[in-house]
Amino acid sequence: MMASSRLHQVREYCVRFAASGLVSIGAASGLLLLAEAIATTPQQPLVQQAAAQTPSVGEQLFPQIRPAIVEIKTSDGQGSGVLIRADGLVLTNAHVVDGERTAKVMLHDGRSLEAEVVAVGEQCADLALLKIPSQTNLPTVPLGSSTAVRPGQNVYVIGNPRGLSASFKEGAVSRYEPSDRDIQTTVPLDPGDSGSPLLNQAGQMIGLNTRIIGRALSFSIPVETIKGFLDRYDAGKALTVAALPSTRPTAQKIAVAPAPVTGRLTPNSGLICSDRSYYNLYEFEGKAGQAVMLWMESETFAPYLSLFGPDGKLVAEDVNQPQDQWAVIRQQLPRNGTYRIVTNSVVSQVTGAYKLTVAPLLLLRDSSVGPGNSTLKNGSFYQLYTIPGQSNQEVRVSVFANGFTPYLLLVNADGKVIAKTDKVKPGDDVATLKLRLPRGGQYRVLVSTLKPGDQGDFRLVVR
Repeated sequence: MMASSRLHQVREYCVRFAASGLVSIGAASGLLLLAEAIATTPQQPLVQQAAAQTPSVGEQLFPQIRPAIVEIKTSDGQGSGVLIRADGLVLTNAHVVDGERTAKVMLHDGRSLEAEVVAVGEQCADLALLKIPSQTNLPTVPLGSSTAVRPGQNVYVIGNPRGLSASFKEGAVSRYEPSDRDIQTTVPLDPGDSGSPLLNQAGQMIGLNTRIIGRALSFSIPVETIKGFLDRYDAGKALTVAALPSTRPTAQKIAVAPAPVTGRLTPNSGLICSDRSYYNLYEFEGKAGQAVMLWMESETFAPYLSLFGPDGKLVAEDVNQPQDQWAVIRQQLPRNGTYRIVTNSVVSQVTGAYKLTVAPLLLLRDSSVGPGNSTLKNGSFYQLYTIPGQSNQEVRVSVFANGFTPYLLLVNADGKVIAKTDKVKPGDDVATLKLRLPRGGQYRVLVSTLKPGDQGDFRLVVR
């Protein structure tokens, strides 16, 4: 998942709010009253009154906790950590160290020290411990209790978002039950905050920040889970990096071809910790502008299919309902390189066989019909597309419409209509042609509206 205090602005706002309350009586009289109030109490100006107020919880916590917050740097990233024992024991997330055996730990006083990763959480426990050698008196954060955590409770975070050291944030607990795996909060976490402590008003750690979903959902590992992890470490039963089983399956290389490959989700597949579902990985080589269709089907579970680009970012995904037995992605690839497919299930921890196809598409277009397009004799708007064809080649032409009922024509190089969607009915949003081409050469696909004057967006797929 891998802000500074606004007290000064709040004080200014409070002074302005007080003034605005007076001004609301009337612009002139309000200013007179304000001036009079200041003039008659020169020994207690408003700004001094605000400055004399009791410091906020955040102001009190920050100087106490800041010395125990560290920044962790690895060969390919950075995150946060928290000193929990004076002998140099640092708690962080397993994904911060990501399988590495050592890391650099930046202390509050500016020292950069080498630390050994001495323990990692078991499968799906995003916890790790680092040990800085030869330390005896480092500052620490006390462990609190997560059993008393309640929604609405104020919480605080000091971390290193995006490499900005010691940034303070606050929020509230959104959801937590003792049976929950994580504490959900409104604290706006950022990449780099992973491994930072979630604090209560007493400055005790009640959780370890671990992940975010979008910008609104932040999650922390409850401190009771952390205490169990520390007990296993003290007893010599915690996993080390060397003993950590891999939860990442090796990607199987496949070709872009019409023939499917078979696979199976099992307990030996990869495990997605957020929902404890199994997954497998596949890779294929793609080119910028290439159109492909990914199709996954299973007779035993509802598939979940994701496509990631060469840069590791999500390109597309298809999420189905638990009763569906197929998933499909149709995509024009954005760049050259190796693409990765994740085959998964909608429901957690299901197993079973499936088929996966990565098929080339003759054409994939997202467009629209409406004013500005050419029209047929009946007044329907249309768009034309050209595709190559081979003799006796089986093709399937599909248009998925939004806002209109689509109509399809396939025309050969001589201008003769060789196929059309006669069975489409008003209200349909999909039209499909399936046929074998009579000869090789160029063909044209006409996408139109069934009803004259209709308009809308569509996706055209030819395979």
